[in-house]
Amino acid sequence: MYFQLQNLEKHSSVLESARDELLAMLAETISLALEDGKKGILRIDTYDAKRPREFINEEQEGIMMEWAKYLSRRSLGKHPELFGTIDEAQRVTKNTWQILSEELGDGDPNENHVFVYAKLLKEVGCSLPDPGSRDFIKPSFLAAMDDERSWKAVVAQLLISLLPLEFLPEVLGFNLHYELVSLEAMTAARELKDLGVDPSYFLLHICIGNADSGHTAMALMNVIDYLETIKETGCKRTIDEQ
Repeated sequence: MYFQLQNLEKHSSVLESARDELLAMLAETISLALEDGKKGILRIDTYDAKRPREFINEEQEGIMMEWAKYLSRRSLGKHPELFGTIDEAQRVTKNTWQILSEELGDGDPNENHVFVYAKLLKEVGCSLPDPGSRDFIKPSFLAAMDDERSWKAVVAQLLISLLPLEFLPEVLGFNLHYELVSLEAMTAARELKDLGVDPSYFLLHICIGNADSGHTAMALMNVIDYLETIKETGCKRTIDEQ
């Protein structure tokens, strides 16, 4: 399905099952999240405009506390925790319109995040075929990319992009999740630099995704604006369900 979604002009028949497949993936994700207890954003039982911001602040505070601990360990001479060598780096490194524009480099191909990430992969010796090509799903490459969750995640993103109006709340939620600056991104930026590898991809995301004025803040405001609009139109039941 991944290849078909990447090449819709030749595989338009996949659109017939796109909605059902996406709903199944979303249902599976919610089910797994509920099994793990009310963690992450599921801690918000009922909506009000303050809770999403409080949630983001709590998440960022937790990440910064872990980051401080990490820096302390490194200052004491502890070893890198994500990338010990270049080989490990290769293995592990696998307003909405404004966010999209900036992700695409604002018209500058050299700032396009996909291009920057491809440069990083090439620098650590990981040359992959074009993601939209049939070579990308050849068995020789699939053997090295056997994490089923990663494939499900990318297929879900491709599917949801086909139905943005019907799944607008999910689109906004996806965006907020992926814009959050993670401890792993901060650690990767530090350790790749230590290895002499250009950490621009991760530095770019850390800077542009910050929760004060960057993509995280913008994505959060998109979520709040949407929910406030729903609230003002009297669709409280819709908010609770979503």
